[in-house]
Amino acid sequence: MTAFFPVFLFLTSVIGLIYASYTDLKERIISNKITYGMVAIGLTGHGIYSFFVNDYSFLTNSIIATLFTFTWAFLLYKVGFWAGGDVKLFTGIAALNPFNNNIAGIFGTISLPIFTVSLLFFSIFAMFPYSVLLILNELRKQKKLKQKVLQNFKNRIKKMGIFLAILIAGEIFYPIGTLFLLGIAFAMFLNYLIKKNYSKSVKYFFYAFFLWSIYERLFVLSFEIFTGLISALFLFAFFQLYVVGKPALNYSKKITQLEEGEIPAQTIIIKGKKAIVKKSVGIKTIIKHLKENRLKELQSLKNEKIVVSEKKARGVTEEEIKILKRLVKEKKLKNTIMLKKSAPLAPAILIGYVMLNLVGDVLWQFLI
Repeated sequence: MTAFFPVFLFLTSVIGLIYASYTDLKERIISNKITYGMVAIGLTGHGIYSFFVNDYSFLTNSIIATLFTFTWAFLLYKVGFWAGGDVKLFTGIAALNPFNNNIAGIFGTISLPIFTVSLLFFSIFAMFPYSVLLILNELRKQKKLKQKVLQNFKNRIKKMGIFLAILIAGEIFYPIGTLFLLGIAFAMFLNYLIKKNYSKSVKYFFYAFFLWSIYERLFVLSFEIFTGLISALFLFAFFQLYVVGKPALNYSKKITQLEEGEIPAQTIIIKGKKAIVKKSVGIKTIIKHLKENRLKELQSLKNEKIVVSEKKARGVTEEEIKILKRLVKEKKLKNTIMLKKSAPLAPAILIGYVMLNLVGDVLWQFLI
């Protein structure tokens, strides 16, 4: 039973995540039946296992992991990081997996019930490929936007390429220049000691050694540097495509037809008696106002009531939709809002979960 229990937890989690991924991809919802079911199976399973092995630390860890995960996941929901279904799904995984089951056993695990923290990072990482594919698919349909995005992308990559070229040149030629100067000094020293009487073979040996040293630095080490920086450039390009291509996921919809959970691509605020569409106020805006001593503008931000924010990935709530519809009815706001498509998180969680069971707690091995 001791050997089977981790496999049972792993298979139950995978089955639950596959079903959640299916509903998230098809209907953009994660069923309460699957999330509550995962919580129930996780807590009950750990309770039964604790009884049979006469060690209730398994149940205790499952409860701690469940409560801990629900707390931070709910806080992320409140700040708009994700939807309520994602909170429940992570809580269900925590009940089943207080620790990394590490089925493949490649790396070790840690003895803290914080498996879902690692899973969050791996899931975010796993979302990027899907998001980029989604962006590329949308750009294929929008030719004008495609040209604009690609031009912006090329400019960013060009700047990064120049920076990497300078970095590579500095890494390669700085030591070579030093080596060259040392070589000249050494040759002058040899000339001084034995003047012109030393044989040509000694000269040639020294020159051969010097050229070999340059080759070693220029080709062998620089190849390692080059491949490493090219990999960095590829990751940078991948990320930049995600950043500059985001507008391709935006689309408009009538506010009167808005549904709960749809994600706004713009921020709408109420300032006084007016409803205004504006960019979200982030930390950069606040720092800019402080630098330019624009305290009045900063003070005015307190008087703004945010109705919906483009930074909240959880989507609009029923209460927010009611306020927007009321503003439209009062003719304070046009009956149009920009929304954005988003990549479903459940498939990314599934990928992240499988990856973590293959590599173990590799993230914590570097941090602890």
